[in-house]
Amino acid sequence: MKKLFTLSTLLMIVFTYQVGAQSTRLVLAEEFTQASCPPCATQNPAFNTLLDANPTKVVAIKYQTNWPGVDPMNTNTQPNVGTRVSYYSVTGVPSAFMDGTAQTGASYSGAPANWTQAKLNTRAAIASPFNLGVTHYLSSDADSIFISIDISASLAVNGNLVAHVAVIEREIIFCSAPGTNGEKDFLGVMQMMLPNASGTTLASAWTVSQSQQLTFAAALPGYIYDKNRLAVVAFIQDNTSKEVHQAGYSEPQPLASDARIPCGAFAGIPVVSCGGSLTPVLNVANTGTSTLTALTVNYNLDGIPATPVNWTGSLASGSTTGIALPVISSPSAGTHSIDATIVNPNGTPDLNVTYDGGSVNFAVASAVGAALPVLQAFASSTFPPANWFKINSDNGFTWTRNSTAGFNGAGCAKIDFYNSPDGEIDELWVPNQDFSVTGTNTAQLDFDVAYTPYSASYNDRIEVLYSIDCGANWVSVFNEAGTTLAHGNPASTSAWTPTSAASWHHITANLNGAVGNNSVFVKFKATSAFGNNAYIDNININTNLTTSIPQLFNDADVNVYPNPSTGNINVQLNLVKSQDVSIVVTNVLGAVVKTLSLTDVTSGIFTVDLSTEAKGSYEVSIRTNDQVVTKRVSITE
Repeated sequence: MKKLFTLSTLLMIVFTYQVGAQSTRLVLAEEFTQASCPPCATQNPAFNTLLDANPTKVVAIKYQTNWPGVDPMNTNTQPNVGTRVSYYSVTGVPSAFMDGTAQTGASYSGAPANWTQAKLNTRAAIASPFNLGVTHYLSSDADSIFISIDISASLAVNGNLVAHVAVIEREIIFCSAPGTNGEKDFLGVMQMMLPNASGTTLASAWTVSQSQQLTFAAALPGYIYDKNRLAVVAFIQDNTSKEVHQAGYSEPQPLASDARIPCGAFAGIPVVSCGGSLTPVLNVANTGTSTLTALTVNYNLDGIPATPVNWTGSLASGSTTGIALPVISSPSAGTHSIDATIVNPNGTPDLNVTYDGGSVNFAVASAVGAALPVLQAFASSTFPPANWFKINSDNGFTWTRNSTAGFNGAGCAKIDFYNSPDGEIDELWVPNQDFSVTGTNTAQLDFDVAYTPYSASYNDRIEVLYSIDCGANWVSVFNEAGTTLAHGNPASTSAWTPTSAASWHHITANLNGAVGNNSVFVKFKATSAFGNNAYIDNININTNLTTSIPQLFNDADVNVYPNPSTGNINVQLNLVKSQDVSIVVTNVLGAVVKTLSLTDVTSGIFTVDLSTEAKGSYEVSIRTNDQVVTKRVSITE
């Protein structure tokens, strides 16, 4: 895990107090950043690497702003953040100030990307007129913080001087990105400023060896994520020039007994299983300084409390172990959840509870699939549809139903790439299906897709795969991204919704490899590139049944036109021999809307009147006693 500060040999920054001697400078980095700011996610990794490589030269405070989007870390800190934003006249993020000065370079003025090792070395080499010592500790019940700031002048100095004190969390880890830029690890986040963001006014003139001590005692707010990671940064700034003369830092003081449930809380639970027993394993990490020897796991299955599990053992500080929970015997088909909370580490009250909970959602499918066909137009408000599974591992933006944007106007499934961070994967699983019906020799998937990219460089992806072994292995049958997936739809930088049939494109995928299996899963896998939205509609999974009678006609012998049509369609036949034919038209819900029976037909053009039917997608089946050919048509008006 990347860390902003690695002062392993120092518990606090305390400079040597020598009368008249120059003081070594600790540079202050102040960055204004945000969890939904794409450039922040781009620039922060290199910026953090530079800071991390110079723990004795620089200390950082990160202010999480309230724009351009969602950032839960700003919710309670905005009064202080807003004051610092105004102080520096910040108009965009990310912006970073080195001892109060914005750096210039190849990027825009103030960009963290403008920071270099050479610039940091140059600033750190300039002597400071102050020595600054910082210490802090938490109360025994970890609900309050006590801070001491020792200031001493090593050179005579004058100015409009203010002392600032910031309580930061050295690292806040999210299991899923809290905003839309994909960042999950946030370093040096400002949580409190004491007494406030205006600081404490100091004397305007300091003589050599003049000193002052500031002390603060404050209740810790409830929005602190991790008390083990609380640190303190203090700095002296001239409000006229905005120059920071000196900074100081006090390392976190971890609790003796503390445990947490890390991201990826559970093992032993597949996202979908096909029957049998499951043994959930809860992962637990020791984040205290003492060896963890005991704790209790409270948990429930589908909201029903289970008997607590009392764990004993020996888990060293910084280590992780798995705690097996009782076996879940043959859970019923459907969706399930397990929620767990750990309490009483080493038999003591838990003083640090934010990361003490974990959960997992999983689905159980029947061992044998349901009978085909699958016809899904997302007309119902229930989403996902009955017996479908939605896999949303990051609990973020995912598959939802749009009630108005569907190709047939009755609804569709939407994947929110516009807000979903780059690299996030969300899946929509079709219920388990039976492809083993006697006589089945071909199978296919038909669906409609609509997508537009944010720009040509944003390659959001939709892939369709099937599995014949309950998800252990998958075969890809459709895989398109970016401009290919857009099928000619122009790029848009606004959140996109299809508004016409022309935005939709029909896809047919071959599922012949699944034929003969009585348990087949099909899933739509969406991989975000933080681009623009995509939609799917009119899913149809079906098989063509044949007998041993020689095939008398095939797909090439049938033409249905015009497609799309404004009403009437023509069915052109060119058969090998004369036979009786029925033409059956069904809508996306599988309901028959029109039939036409033909006797002793060899060839010809036959008109089917669909002018009274609603706009949308229709399936036209041309059937004899032994064979069937299916075509898809669209009615646009």
